[in-house]
Amino acid sequence: MNFLNLLIGQGTAQFPFNIGQAVTSYTGKSIWTLHQGTKKDDGSVVSIFSFDVKKNPSKLEVARNGFKRAKTIRHPNFITYIDGLETDSNIYIVTETITPLDEAIQDIKKFDDAISWGIYQITNGLSFLSGKNLTHGNLCMTTIFVNKSGDWKLGGLDLVCDVRDANPLLKTHVDLVPAKYRAPEVSKAQWSQINTAPSFAIDAWMLGCLMYECYSGVMSKSEDVRELASIPKSLQPSYQKCFSSKPEQRLNPQKFLESSYFSNIFVETCTFLENITLKDQFEKETFFKKLDQHLDKLPTNICKFKILPHLITAFEIGPINTKILGTLLKISSNLSTEEYTTKVVPSVVKWFAMDDRGLRVNLLENLEHYIQHLSSTVINDQIFPNVVNGFNDKPALKELTIKSMLLFAPKLSEKTMLQLLKYFAALQKDMEPGIRTNTTVCLGRISEHISPDTRKRVLVPAFSTSLRDPFVPSQNAGLSAFMFTQQYYTPDEIATKVIPEISRMLISPEKQIRTTAFQAMSLFIGKLETFSSQLPDTQQQQQGGSQQGGQQGSGSGSNQGGHQTMGPDGQETMLGWAYGLTKKYIATATNESPLASPPPLNSSNNSYSSSNSSSSNTPSSNFTSPQQSKQSEKEKEKQKTTSYSTSSSSSTTTKKNNINADGWDENDDDLFDDDEPVVETKKSIPSKVINNNNNNNNNNDNSSGNKTGGGGMKLSSKPKNTFSYQDDDSDNNNNKSSGDWNDWDDSNNNTVSSRNSSSSSTKKKTTTIVKSKPTSTDGWDDWND
Repeated sequence: MNFLNLLIGQGTAQFPFNIGQAVTSYTGKSIWTLHQGTKKDDGSVVSIFSFDVKKNPSKLEVARNGFKRAKTIRHPNFITYIDGLETDSNIYIVTETITPLDEAIQDIKKFDDAISWGIYQITNGLSFLSGKNLTHGNLCMTTIFVNKSGDWKLGGLDLVCDVRDANPLLKTHVDLVPAKYRAPEVSKAQWSQINTAPSFAIDAWMLGCLMYECYSGVMSKSEDVRELASIPKSLQPSYQKCFSSKPEQRLNPQKFLESSYFSNIFVETCTFLENITLKDQFEKETFFKKLDQHLDKLPTNICKFKILPHLITAFEIGPINTKILGTLLKISSNLSTEEYTTKVVPSVVKWFAMDDRGLRVNLLENLEHYIQHLSSTVINDQIFPNVVNGFNDKPALKELTIKSMLLFAPKLSEKTMLQLLKYFAALQKDMEPGIRTNTTVCLGRISEHISPDTRKRVLVPAFSTSLRDPFVPSQNAGLSAFMFTQQYYTPDEIATKVIPEISRMLISPEKQIRTTAFQAMSLFIGKLETFSSQLPDTQQQQQGGSQQGGQQGSGSGSNQGGHQTMGPDGQETMLGWAYGLTKKYIATATNESPLASPPPLNSSNNSYSSSNSSSSNTPSSNFTSPQQSKQSEKEKEKQKTTSYSTSSSSSTTTKKNNINADGWDENDDDLFDDDEPVVETKKSIPSKVINNNNNNNNNNDNSSGNKTGGGGMKLSSKPKNTFSYQDDDSDNNNNKSSGDWNDWDDSNNNTVSSRNSSSSSTKKKTTTIVKSKPTSTDGWDDWND
């Protein structure tokens, strides 16, 4: 016993296996002790039968017979022998991993027809022995085992012999057979009758006892076999024949295999797979079409360890491989990661390397069923180089390859991801519009797996390319991708890159695109508003000094120099925006602080020169004479390096010493007659200055080069609700805006002309500003009075 304890966990020097703990459920049921064990070199799991010679010296003969039979009988229905060792004190038989049937029978009963498959296998093993004139002699629950594939295996071969021998082991060691399983002639020791009976007669009686215990439970005495209540009707004829009083009339195992009892899905599936190499093409295709429907009726261990290996083999050698991939992967989903790595992954790598378009389609369509079992190393090094060949294949396979990247992306390395993006760049120019669209969609979906630096370089150009695609779904995909990836853009990128691209689509002829574009624009403008609200209000701090001097003018909101910069709803109007820029430019030109008071209106260095400084009430004081206009032109040429102004109509009737730094009068409402008020919002729109010296050319003057969209507009009482879209290339054409507003209606020309012609009857004095050549390079027009 001490020696056995020494062997447990250590083995012997000549024995390359570690002997583990004994299986307690089997202890005392045989002369052998069943142990769990492992192979020393690779750790693979095995089962080890051990016989203690010193403890059972009287049974040494049958133990050696069992050892010899285990080594010499090679049959699929017998326990698979791996190795063995006999010493002076012990005999070891190493086999595949097995479980005693009496321990596994309860799980087997959970599946219909599972017992029939086990009985079929045992019967087939007995038929093999009978063909060799051998008798098992000890067939019972304790000598039958189940392996991990769910196959029933014959063991306990200690009494296997030819009963016609002079002293068969069954005769000399009949005590090893439980009395309830003994055939009548064995119990009565009628060896003359045994010698003349068929070799399967004793085993047929014991097979009947096995059937009873499988369906009805443990048999307490021999008379229990007469109860048929639990025996299936299809089995009852054969079952009753097993217990014939005449040995020669008992059930022949070979004939029993042809019984209708075995005509069920379970047995037919397993037997077909075991002989699949002998089946023709039509039989294989018929079988695989039905297999997927019956998987739920089979035990998991049979699917994993019996059906799956056969499917993998058939998948690699037969032309029907594409029809069974779905079934194969469905079974594989029950494998552990370790099992999947050893059993399936090598085959998957091999399949992707095959030049078979149908196979590749099936692999990609079923990718979701096995991608989780593929490591990043295997994908990047072995699978991805073959998958990308689909980008250059036919459209159907190309589309499947693009969609598969959604599953591959989380496991791609940065280097592999860069390779993928190069393929995507080419696919955005594909001839098939659907391919271009799906490429954009896929890029947006996998963006979270792209490194930040690469996202910054790739996303905006890629989605912008999609917006220029004439295919409407591709445009919509680009807009949706911008919104889907909105968290990856900085405020600067949103303002200078994203919004300009999206704005192109606001006037798309397709309503769907316009709707999506406005949604995207709202999203990104909202992000900019949030960002802007977190910035310090530097402009308000700079204007603090000037506000201490008092504010004049009327209207709701704050007034800057008499001009309303806040609308009724509290938001800054366009005039306030233009005012801020004008004040900035004036401060820069005069090298003075924006808070300093401007020089007098008629000073030589001011950017505005009044032609009615005398405040005369005569009609002629409302116009600029040709001589004054010419003089004004000369003065501007001298001062063009320091003069800045806005491109909107200026108030003229002023108080000489009450001019703000932006060059606008406090009383700009005096420019219009009291009986013709102008809507307040019109004052806040930068407009083109009207030249009364050349009224006929007002509508054709586009020389301002205004990049803000203010140039080329005429002031009128009512604007048109139209917008003219131009491509970005127009920015290079004389500095024109890519989104110029259309000309406002001409009704204002008549209004201005009527005021000019009837100026002698008005109470207000007006001054017309004369346009000169623009000199600014910042996109704003410079004008002189």
